[in-house]
Amino acid sequence: MPDLQEIYEQHADQYELLASREDYQGNILRTLQEIRSLAGLDVVDLGAGTGRLTCLLAPIVRSIHAVDSSAHMLEVATAKLQKSGLHNWQVHVADHRRPTDRPTWSSPVGASATWPSGKAQHGEMSSPTA
Repeated sequence: MPDLQEIYEQHADQYELLASREDYQGNILRTLQEIRSLAGLDVVDLGAGTGRLTCLLAPIVRSIHAVDSSAHMLEVATAKLQKSGLHNWQVHVADHRRPTDRPTWSSPVGASATWPSGKAQHGEMSSPTA
């Protein structure tokens, strides 16, 4: 049986099939909207994987940046986002768990993360420099 690293690096399509069925009742977006209105926000999705949350939020928010350490997972996210016809998104290959000296930001709920270096265009992946 493959471990998580192998799944993320080689089996993103199968992972997407499994993960896409987790919220079959549509509770995630509804719950997030109950917590806070998402309209017009600039959002960073850390650990975006295949973009399930990114794709839910992209039609509502002003912009969204999907960040994940797995380029393979982000390829699936990119394909889904391209099909949406939206242009308010970017994907970034970066490990948000790794401490760096790059600038950081904080969210209203206290989580913080490091922004990947370099700018990506929508639909284009960027990688942080070491």
